Amino acid sequence: MHSMPRNIALAIPFVLLVLMAALAWATRDSSLDGQSDQVAAATFLTPTVGPTGHFSSVQVSEDGTRHLIPLDAIRSGGPPKDGIPSIDAPRFVGSESWNELGFSGDNLVIGVEVNGIRRAYPFQVLVWHEIVNDVIDGKPLLITYCPLCGTGIAFEREIEGEPVQFGVSGQLYNSDLLMYDRKTDSFWSQITGTAVVGPLAGTVLPFYPSEIMTWDDWRQTYPDSAVLSPDTGFSRDYSVDPYSGYYADGNLWFPVSGLDARLPVKERVTGIEVEGAAFGAYPDEAVVEHGPVNDQVGDTPVLVVADPTTGNTIRVFERRVGNQTLEFSMSDGGTFLLDGATQSQWSFNGQATDGELAGNQLTEIIPVKGFWFAWFAFHQD
Repeated sequence: MHSMPRNIALAIPFVLLVLMAALAWATRDSSLDGQSDQVAAATFLTPTVGPTGHFSSVQVSEDGTRHLIPLDAIRSGGPPKDGIPSIDAPRFVGSESWNELGFSGDNLVIGVEVNGIRRAYPFQVLVWHEIVNDVIDGKPLLITYCPLCGTGIAFEREIEGEPVQFGVSGQLYNSDLLMYDRKTDSFWSQITGTAVVGPLAGTVLPFYPSEIMTWDDWRQTYPDSAVLSPDTGFSRDYSVDPYSGYYADGNLWFPVSGLDARLPVKERVTGIEVEGAAFGAYPDEAVVEHGPVNDQVGDTPVLVVADPTTGNTIRVFERRVGNQTLEFSMSDGGTFLLDGATQSQWSFNGQATDGELAGNQLTEIIPVKGFWFAWFAFHQD
């Protein structure tokens, strides 16, 4: 793989990017139209569980290319490599400055925290860039967003102890962003954080804890947080989302390796993976409506709960303290959780605040949040 000179790639104007988005729509797989008519056919919250990981072992093609995925399953998303420019020198402003720009508080952000420093990255900026290479208090982080899959995910971006920058390859696998690293030019699956083509095929980036919520909920919960500035150095109209029509229907623009009719293709779910061998997916709306979910994914007992203190952000924990597996329910007032064994009170951050188990902390599981079709495409039985 050969890199496009960045001074050329980053010069692609706003109008051309819009035309590329139109081209992607025109060249989508029309056989996928009408998926909005699919409805859940199984009991709600039934997890998808698979006995194997995402990919098979590393293969080597005749030209020496290492790969985990079929090379002929990679699709062009329209824009060329770096045609969607990553943000490599991000600027940040305070929440008040962001509000003065007139952006809606209903827009989603992905937020992270490093040593007490919090930053939020609005999807309405990320939709034009998909990748932010950031450093917070000395920690190199990779903030990613795939608008086709609705997935906002944060990673640690060190490989063999060295920070590595990432960019947008312009290619897709299962309709998901394929990132590339600027050290080896390997392609990486955004949903799994795995290098799937190139010298680093099989390498996995560590997920970094993040939260996805509306901007209003984020700034009310974390008023001292900084937010990614729309002053990115690129000429983009960040009040416009070129994918707004895509979100509104059930059609897919690009093929995927499999679909599942238990949920509408673009229903938002919270997906978890346990030890690379068992997977669970939970519709966000059902978790909010029906309260805490006590489940078993593989050999791991899990708790999936909507946190009403942060706009019903979905959180996932291992529901075990020592050798004791706990069952949780919501308190009568909905302000805290109770475990059935000791009636101890628990916060929505997984900490026991009162009762016999006070002081204990549940282990949090980092989920992937996005559209159902995208989660299923990478986590089939």
